[in-house]
Amino acid sequence: MRMLVHSNIFHKEGEAYSLTTASRLFLRDNPHSLAPFAGVFTDPIMMHPFHHLSEWFRDECLSPFVTTHGMNYWEFVGSDEKWNQLFNEAMTRAVVKIVAEAIPGLECVVLELPHVVAAKEGLSDHENVRFVSGDMFKFIPPADACFLKCVKILEKCEEAMIGSENDKGGKVIIVDMVVDEEKEEEKGTGTQLFMDMVMMAHFNGKEISEKEWGAKEANRGDRG
Repeated sequence: MRMLVHSNIFHKEGEAYSLTTASRLFLRDNPHSLAPFAGVFTDPIMMHPFHHLSEWFRDECLSPFVTTHGMNYWEFVGSDEKWNQLFNEAMTRAVVKIVAEAIPGLECVVLELPHVVAAKEGLSDHENVRFVSGDMFKFIPPADACFLKCVKILEKCEEAMIGSENDKGGKVIIVDMVVDEEKEEEKGTGTQLFMDMVMMAHFNGKEISEKEWGAKEANRGDRG
């Protein structure tokens, strides 16, 4: 309990403990609950690759996940129905619900794979949120702004901006980690470094620094 108090999971009030803002996010009856997300990332399927790092250093696999499970993450998701359901539940776009509540007049569209949308039918809590089935690597519906967490989809977002009714152009809002070893005292550094390890172990990637983000944007500008 002392560790959990130090980690801001609980407040200590005399001999009693109470929830903090952070720990309330893990209550399942919280409309913005992150409990499914936490469950996925602490599941043995996600944890085992970290136990195979030494083996991965000696083989030809692209990531410890492939070393452990014999396939990449997305292949695994497609082959294991139970894990597919758990992953989809964890990836439910809670952020869209928050935006919809904050800006009632905004029409929000959640683009997801067909089987994910089918599982969400009739579950939208907001009139201004609708789910559209599709593959974001192939097509993104016309929009005035795209909110995403994957740089690989930027080109499709650009096409969506061109197809928007707003002739002034649109905005792409990217949500991702920015690692910066020179600011280790900043809040969130532990989360940044943890996600960097997750990218290495599961997805054959890494989180990048602000300088590297700038270089990506410059390269994109050079390509027009």
